[in-house]
Amino acid sequence: MLRWLKPWGKKRGARRSGSRLLGSLGEALFYAFLFLLGSLSLVVILTSVRLGTWPSHHYFPELFFVEVTGKVVDQRRTPIDPPVGSPNVQPEILVKLKTQSEPVWVRIADPSVEREAALLELGKFEIGQDYTYWHALGDLRQIQTTEPTRYRFTLVIVTLISLILIGASGVGRTVVQEGTTPERRASIAQRAADLDLAGGTNHTIIDYPSVPDDVEMTNSPGIHFAYRLPIAHSPVLRLLAAAVFSLVWTSIAVVFVQVVVGGFLEGKGEWLLGIVTVAFVALASWSVYDLFQQLAFLVGIGPTSIEISHYPFYPGASYRLLLTQGSHMDLQYLKLMLACDEQATYRQGTDVRTEVRRVREDAILDLEQDQSKRDSAFEYECELRIPENVMHSFRSPNNSIQWKLIVNGKVGNWPFERVFPIVVFPEDSI
Repeated sequence: MLRWLKPWGKKRGARRSGSRLLGSLGEALFYAFLFLLGSLSLVVILTSVRLGTWPSHHYFPELFFVEVTGKVVDQRRTPIDPPVGSPNVQPEILVKLKTQSEPVWVRIADPSVEREAALLELGKFEIGQDYTYWHALGDLRQIQTTEPTRYRFTLVIVTLISLILIGASGVGRTVVQEGTTPERRASIAQRAADLDLAGGTNHTIIDYPSVPDDVEMTNSPGIHFAYRLPIAHSPVLRLLAAAVFSLVWTSIAVVFVQVVVGGFLEGKGEWLLGIVTVAFVALASWSVYDLFQQLAFLVGIGPTSIEISHYPFYPGASYRLLLTQGSHMDLQYLKLMLACDEQATYRQGTDVRTEVRRVREDAILDLEQDQSKRDSAFEYECELRIPENVMHSFRSPNNSIQWKLIVNGKVGNWPFERVFPIVVFPEDSI
């Protein structure tokens, strides 16, 4: 019997049902929706407060109240109708505002107070005395004798900021979880108690001024072997850049849409500004699409890690290497190469140019056939041998020799590349 694919994972005995990819992607999209909802709503409300337009003018009129001074001219107690014959009255005072030529009646209590309570309220205002009042901008019908509170606006702002923080932390947690395998998280937790907090850094014994710093090579423990190599450029940074770009342009587009729509509703619309707004909306829509594409790309491909048996690297030496590719989709092909690049920086006229040339490239793994590794990690263990009689890693202000391990692959319809820099030391330092 055909079963529907469930967008979540559930463990049943020794097997796991559902799709972990769809579950992680759905969770990330949910938190991304909260983040965008909170961000856009916050931008709309703050912009409307600045411009004095909808929705703040409609839902938070207390933000636009004006403080004025007026003199009490008269008082009265108006009977409440219906019900007929009710003992309750409405206490009111007649106020002559300094900004108005005609006096207005102002209610100073709820219409359901008894006569004794009405007399007490009226006793707070003496005829002929000046008092401070607050009224809506351009609307004297909402005049009141107490300063309006802004707790509703504060509560909404706090709620929207909470949505932004929850959404951002949720997306970050999902990405970090997908970028770290369960085995690695367990290994880190197991080794946390054994860390030597008083120990020094992990530099090699002999320092070479022309050899790049290798502190990043040994500060991350592996699961199967001693060390886990650092990755050159984390895909998480690209995702964060796409999120910031999307948020900025979407916020700009929302502000322009609000201004243009408000202008057309008031009969003061500008067609040129409307055309610019359409361009901004198109760019904001593309940025949101690119953000979700980056999120799906990162979650779908999974983490890539390389572990080595021992360190440092020397020309002619051999090491055990373990390549792990976590994927939620079918692995189409995977290649692992040991490469060496030479970089030179020179001046040509008034320009400073930098050239990079690949001087050596050795294939370690070339897996071309399809490998069905959905929701499981692909592992490949082999021997890594640094070629003999080669130049060690080198760095100077204008030249450098860079050794690296490069992983090229394709998961589903997404090609990817991961670069792991390594430091090769001179032979005479063994």
